[in-house]
Amino acid sequence: MLSTSLPLRISKGNRFVFVLHEVSDQIPNPYAPDYSTSIALFRKQIDLLSELFDIISLDRLVSDSELDPTKNYAALTFDDGYMGVFENARPILKSQNIPYAVFFNKSAVESNQLWVSNAELSVDNVEYIAGLLKAAKCSLKDDQDAIRHIVANGSFDDQFLTASKLPPQQNKIYMGVEEIQQLVSDQVLIGNHSSDHLVLSRCSDPGLLHSQIKESQVFLNGITKKEISHFAIPFGHKTDYNEATIAEALASGHKYIYTTNPNRLKLKKLTKKPFLIPRIGIDNRSLKEILFYINRTLIKNYDL
Repeated sequence: MLSTSLPLRISKGNRFVFVLHEVSDQIPNPYAPDYSTSIALFRKQIDLLSELFDIISLDRLVSDSELDPTKNYAALTFDDGYMGVFENARPILKSQNIPYAVFFNKSAVESNQLWVSNAELSVDNVEYIAGLLKAAKCSLKDDQDAIRHIVANGSFDDQFLTASKLPPQQNKIYMGVEEIQQLVSDQVLIGNHSSDHLVLSRCSDPGLLHSQIKESQVFLNGITKKEISHFAIPFGHKTDYNEATIAEALASGHKYIYTTNPNRLKLKKLTKKPFLIPRIGIDNRSLKEILFYINRTLIKNYDL
């Protein structure tokens, strides 16, 4: 039953925020192997969500307390600003007049790289991975995945950022300034995702935490000529942020903060300050898996 549409046809007045990353037919994707959606699957996902929900803008979903209680609503978001979203997802969404939001990292826009994609591209480069582990102050056992280990246990500072850099990439992995400006003209909501996609709860220097959030926000303000008030926490699980992260995001002027805690958005919590807005990751999940992840939130609230 949890892999069918029946529970949502019975339960009404729900709000959901979904998050994807890359949309590409290069599968497996060399720089985002766990977070890529094929174009064909993306079309099916959008068809499913359009059938289940009224898909509305993220701004409206998180701020409008008077949405029709007899309907279920959803908003669509993308993290990291991959070029495939612009080239492949944007035409599909535009043709169906579906609103969406994209959360950007300053370094990805400026230099076409982030440490996570660099690590994926260099996963077989023993010297690079060893340098990254050393900079993150991590020791690795033979059976551990280096990137996952760094995310789970790393310490992040300027030394780590230096160690993570690669020479300029030939392929355009991330959207740049021109693409962002085109999204703005399409009325796409632009949000902040930090400068370098570090695990913000383990930034060793408070000054680094501040710069990761504020500098990216100011950078995006300058490109969009709009107030950047939505902030998506990198990685987004409860181990990836702390009270200092939330305080810094709010102090920088962000009104809405997003996690990847896979729950529905409950209307009564919209007035709670600060309220961390949950998002369900769908990336390369099948339609049955997506239905399962949606329906289980009707039964239980998850704290991940």
